[in-house]
Amino acid sequence: MRNVDYKMAHLFQVDLSTFCNILEIDKEQMIARVEPVVTKGQITHITVPMNLSLAVVADLDDLTIFGLINGNGIAGNSHIYGLFSYTVVAYEKVLAVALLELQTMMNVLISSMLSLGLKELLAGAEGGPDH
Repeated sequence: MRNVDYKMAHLFQVDLSTFCNILEIDKEQMIARVEPVVTKGQITHITVPMNLSLAVVADLDDLTIFGLINGNGIAGNSHIYGLFSYTVVAYEKVLAVALLELQTMMNVLISSMLSLGLKELLAGAEGGPDH
């Protein structure tokens, strides 16, 4: 077994429990702006009375946006819109250098591939059915 004590020496937890807000629902552009711990159930509760829905609707209400983005969130209608992360048009990321950065989908793909280990934290996401 390999000794992993060095990982525990610098480990600290980041409490994301307050990142659970739906920031905006733009009916004109069909985009929801949410924080990463918002659940699919929360979004459904707000959007159904508006006659709106997520493009990729996961089966479980307890799945978070962060989880759907990182886990690719496949659903029954993914054959139309692709994976959940494909419907996200922009990400808000907090970088390790204490900067908040808004990245479009193309910037996310490039920066993730070229990050060279830079740590980042998802602070928000924007997505819609037509993207």
